[in-house]
Amino acid sequence: MLVTVGGGYTDSNVLHIGGIFPIGGQAGWQGGQACMPAARLALEDVNARKDLLPGYVLKLHSNDSECEPGLGASVMYNLLYNEPTKLMLLAGCSTVCTTVAEAAKMWNLVVVSPLILEHCLRA
Repeated sequence: MLVTVGGGYTDSNVLHIGGIFPIGGQAGWQGGQACMPAARLALEDVNARKDLLPGYVLKLHSNDSECEPGLGASVMYNLLYNEPTKLMLLAGCSTVCTTVAEAAKMWNLVVVSPLILEHCLRA
C-alpha cells in the first residue's frame, strides 16, 4: 500500500534510517544531546537537495541509548524489529557504537557514527 507523506512522496520513496543517540543518562554529555538534532539537520540538508537521492527522502527514527551499551542494543533491536525497515543506523557514544557495530553486521547494516568519522578524518 502506498501512502502519501510530506512533500508528495510515497512509502516506497522514503528511506528509513535508525538513530541510537546518547541523549540522557547519568553522564549528561552535552555532545550526546547534540547528536540527534545534528543528524536531523543533516538529513534536512540532504532532503532539500534535489541532486542527491533524486526521487527519495530520508526519514530518521531514533531513541535514547543513555550511553549504555545494553540499552543501546535494546534500542537497536526495537528499531530493527519494528516497521518500517531501516537501511542504516546512526549511533553515538563509543561503548554503544561498538556494541551496535558488532551486532549490525548480522543484518548487513551500515553503522555511521560521528566517532567513526572523526577517527577516519584524523587518519
